[in-house]
Amino acid sequence: MKHFRLSSKNIIKDLKKNLTRFGVADDVTLINGRSFDEATISAVRHALGTGKVGLFIFDADNNVRRDLDCYGDLLADSCWLVIDDYFGPAKAVSIQAQVNELVSQRQLVPFGYYGWGTWFGQWQGVPKGMSPIQATALYQ
Repeated sequence: MKHFRLSSKNIIKDLKKNLTRFGVADDVTLINGRSFDEATISAVRHALGTGKVGLFIFDADNNVRRDLDCYGDLLADSCWLVIDDYFGPAKAVSIQAQVNELVSQRQLVPFGYYGWGTWFGQWQGVPKGMSPIQATALYQ
């Protein structure tokens, strides 16, 4: 590729091709959209049940908190989280601040950073009976 930061001209097409190549295309439900769009949120909620997600990977924009607010109730207790771009240029500062805040609020448990700045850890969620706002206030 001429632009060193982009590995594909059409990531959805390439993803589908790779899923087929590895024989898992029928095991994957692709939802192509912005994580915060109402249509995407609805499609994800339709496909999944509350508390069922065991692995959640963030590789998008720099608003981890927003996506956890949208989908946190779908995550199982101790769900594994992978958050890309924790270290690096541009969006890393915002991602680090949000992740570190969630760690200090005991909603995330960090395990480490690997590869090119990818954060790994687990979701502890919001204590039962509390809203995310109440949980934030509890640990400040």
